[in-house]
Amino acid sequence: MKKIIFVWVASLIVLSTVSINSQTVPKDTSRVAQDILKLKAQNDSLKMGFEKDKKEGYEKAVEGANRSILFSTLLIAFVTLIAIVVGIIGYFRIKAIKEDYTELKRHLEKDLERGEKEIEKVEEEFKEIKNNVREEFEDIKKLREQAETYVRNMENKIREIEVKEKSIEKSKAEVSAISYFTEGNRFISEKKYDMAIENFKKAIGLNPNFAEAYHNWGAALAELGKHENAIEKFNKVIELRPDFPEAYYNLAWNFVKLDKLDDGLRMYRIAIQLKYDYARAWYNIACIYSLQNKKKEAMENLKKAIELDPKNKEKAKKDKDFKNLWEDEDFKRLVE
Repeated sequence: MKKIIFVWVASLIVLSTVSINSQTVPKDTSRVAQDILKLKAQNDSLKMGFEKDKKEGYEKAVEGANRSILFSTLLIAFVTLIAIVVGIIGYFRIKAIKEDYTELKRHLEKDLERGEKEIEKVEEEFKEIKNNVREEFEDIKKLREQAETYVRNMENKIREIEVKEKSIEKSKAEVSAISYFTEGNRFISEKKYDMAIENFKKAIGLNPNFAEAYHNWGAALAELGKHENAIEKFNKVIELRPDFPEAYYNLAWNFVKLDKLDDGLRMYRIAIQLKYDYARAWYNIACIYSLQNKKKEAMENLKKAIELDPKNKEKAKKDKDFKNLWEDEDFKRLVE
């Protein structure tokens, strides 16, 4: 088909060329006319062949289209038939399923109705049981509260008894401790310091917070010349009784015996802070200042000691701690 079209187009081009040449260059008209007739004959032949091929092609195309249409029609008819068959089968199947569903639904509704009745019955029974349990629980709760109250009362009574027993035991221990303490003081008065210390130890064994027993124990140690041990006991007294002026006084006295004058002075001052009219503490402060050759401070504190206790005048006249002041006119006037 493509070849025929090509030949036809080529012929037209040749005819056009000849026509143009005939206008520009004159030649033998007879020969040209013959050529034209030949070309025309060829053109007519090609044209007839083209029309024939065109007709045959169209007929084949129509024939192919008819076959396609027929095949499509048959295919559509077959598919439609299958769809109709499937639809019919599906319809009856759906109908059967629907009937089964309706039957099943009816049975389920009956079962549900029976179930609801059973549930209502069970709920009533549960409600009754719940009420009974609640009543029993309230009774149990009351009994439990009564029992707890009884137990608390018993525990309080037991604690009271224990406190009383402890108080009695403590009182017994304190009585016994006081007895040992008194016995220890008797031995001190008899200058039996070792025996006094043994009794003070027993008193403290019964009452570990017996500050007075520690104090007199320290005093006994001081009489035995055991000043370091005595200081330890007086420090224990201060730990138990920070407001005990005699403990600071005796602690100061033992520091002085160990030539720790500054420590002694500090303790005496604490003693007079706790007990301002503590004449002996004022007197001993004056002694320390005299030993340190601090006349002014010694005279001020001795004056206060004499104001609180006039007996300190005679005592100062003979006290070797004031030996360096015995010839001092101010000292003489103070102690006259």
